[in-house]
Amino acid sequence: MKPSTFQRHAQAFIQHLNESQHWLAEQRQRDERWQHTSTLLSPQLHRAQSRTGQLQEAAAQPFTLGILGYSARGKQALQQHIVHADPAWQQCVQLLSPGRSVAIRLSSALKIRDQEVQLTLLSQADVIAVLSALSPRVWREADEPKLHEHLQTLERRSQHESQPGMDEAAVAALWQQCRLMNTSSAVLDRAFWPRALRLVPWLTADDRQHLFRVLWQDELRCLAHCQRAFQALETLSECRMLWLSLTLFNAQDPLSMAGRAAHIPLSVVPVINGQRARARTITQSELSLLAAELRVPQDAARENGCAKPLDVLVLPAGGHFDLSPLEADTLALAAAKSRWLLARASWAQQCDMLMIATAATQREQAMQMGQALWRWQQDRDVQVGDKPAIIWCLSQWDQRVVQAENFDSAVQRAVGTAGEQWGAMLTSEPRDVTRMLNWLTPNVDTTRRMARLATRLAALRADVCDRLLSPLLMDEQQLSLSHKKQIAEQLLKTLQKRAGIHGEMLESMVPPREQIRAWWQQDAHSLFTADGDDHDVLSGAGDWGLDIDLFASSTATAAAPVAAISRDRSREQAQAMLNLWLAHLQTRVENHALLSRLTLDPQTVALLMQETAVAIQRLKIVDLLAASVARTAQEGSDALRRVERQTQCVLSVMGDFVAWLGFQQVAESARPASRVNQGHPIFARPPQQTQLWDAGKRLTRLEARPVNTTAFYIYDWLVALNTLIEQNAGYSATPLPGEARDQLAVLLAGLQG
Repeated sequence: MKPSTFQRHAQAFIQHLNESQHWLAEQRQRDERWQHTSTLLSPQLHRAQSRTGQLQEAAAQPFTLGILGYSARGKQALQQHIVHADPAWQQCVQLLSPGRSVAIRLSSALKIRDQEVQLTLLSQADVIAVLSALSPRVWREADEPKLHEHLQTLERRSQHESQPGMDEAAVAALWQQCRLMNTSSAVLDRAFWPRALRLVPWLTADDRQHLFRVLWQDELRCLAHCQRAFQALETLSECRMLWLSLTLFNAQDPLSMAGRAAHIPLSVVPVINGQRARARTITQSELSLLAAELRVPQDAARENGCAKPLDVLVLPAGGHFDLSPLEADTLALAAAKSRWLLARASWAQQCDMLMIATAATQREQAMQMGQALWRWQQDRDVQVGDKPAIIWCLSQWDQRVVQAENFDSAVQRAVGTAGEQWGAMLTSEPRDVTRMLNWLTPNVDTTRRMARLATRLAALRADVCDRLLSPLLMDEQQLSLSHKKQIAEQLLKTLQKRAGIHGEMLESMVPPREQIRAWWQQDAHSLFTADGDDHDVLSGAGDWGLDIDLFASSTATAAAPVAAISRDRSREQAQAMLNLWLAHLQTRVENHALLSRLTLDPQTVALLMQETAVAIQRLKIVDLLAASVARTAQEGSDALRRVERQTQCVLSVMGDFVAWLGFQQVAESARPASRVNQGHPIFARPPQQTQLWDAGKRLTRLEARPVNTTAFYIYDWLVALNTLIEQNAGYSATPLPGEARDQLAVLLAGLQG
């Protein structure tokens, strides 16, 4: 596929995603039942839109080789072997960023014009991501009420018009970057990010800083960095790129950065909407904080070592072992920025291949780098038979040679198997360099690169259409019994081979206890505190929804409204628990760690969770939850014990359904027949072994064939799943009127391309 064709397809996909968002908003206003569905789908559609935009940017770039590592001399030597550029650019980076936390792109297409050079800047969302890596904050389920209050406070400050600097797609990208850097958590994913995604575009820059303070442990330091960065971005009209004069890097020039203090303003030319704008002034410290990628030209007068044209992206490491040490604060910020740059290279598909020069210099760095490189491979979507895209280049500049320490083996184990996920090459001698270049040249394949990007876009299309929107349409063919039988057959064939992970799979289908307990704690807290108002919640009878005549002669009439309110309250709580459960099932397919443990592909997990969610709504499990919650509410005790009992009763209902798929409430005569326990229905007690006593002996003699109750249960569960899916035929949890169905069908046709 040509880059221009890819750009057209990606732009059309983004346009249809925007239309899908508008369609969801219309359904949300039309029917309250779509409130929960819209809340689940909207963030995922925004994330798909952001991801598609990143793929567009990647398609506009040539084949890019990334050079990464903690050996500054090793990286410089690799770069000089592959492409030629003026060595003075390394000194330029030192002037631009004292922490050496700026990536350098040696571009094959860029030309020096008017003695200027390009610099890519961080956006508002990028600044938040970097600071979250600088000082990550750990949130626990017990802290969820604090997040709720924090968001409520900011929601009251939202503006009537959207503010520049950060839209929903940018927040979705920020969310994903925090996941890649392990600075988000399950609590934030559940309680913070979905609401923040809807709220951020309507907040001012100051309120956005206040909103994202929940991501930072050291709030004061991070807030100071954030304020400086946001003010500089406002001065530059939120531009993402600017031109710098080369005189700023000339040490002999009195106006260069070398002769300026960090607080002295310097002149830069921002690029706004693709056009050069008027010059603006910002300080050197602000420019250093915002600098992300310096784009410099390759030396056209010299022939490159690689015979094919390519870009080289030299990624910083946040402290090189073979350079002078940095101050603690500078090193911490440089390390955070380097983590973000590597996460961006993964998320934005910036690098088609990585060469490593000392991946870690400490044990703590080994795990962090190993996870980052593993995620880079997952995002790159390596196919079976592909050559390794991560290459360790072994030279005399490595830490294992200079300092006789080697932590790279731990990183390599985290990445995968040698020869499949990663490889190694010697680059010490000239003949080693020649061998490396001979290997590299045929692997610089732009056609395969565009094919891989097209595959990623097609996978994104399939995920949006098949997993997110198609289940909402549910035409007659998808609801038919024959289609449900195909789904059941596909699932059973896969799950039957994964009997060893059955228990962990069932456990993953139930929300964690801490999450449910946190919800009940928040619910109990809301009974005693007003939602953001200063007046007492007991200030008026209207707050309770009661209208009782206190002078009536009989109290019998008062029992009816109280009982009705109790039932309504239990029903609302049960519905909230159901929504929490359905949201948990929806997000299982995005949990890459879970998929890796279960060794299941995302499509299988998506089908399993989708059919389970349909059955939960079809069988009206919400009624069981409401009855259980109502019984617990009638038992008087202190608030803490009541929260624990409510948590336990909800978990019991959810756990029972997942364990028996609703058949514990079905008479044995009405259950399907077991395939393993012949002559009995599923989940029937296995036959008891007959105790055979020999005369004069006290030990029983076991039968030759022991009864494997675990196997009985697993196979009965699979039969129950087959029956459950077939019974889902003809049922749609979110019915659509004819006009909305026609609109969704048109949207799906456009999304599928």
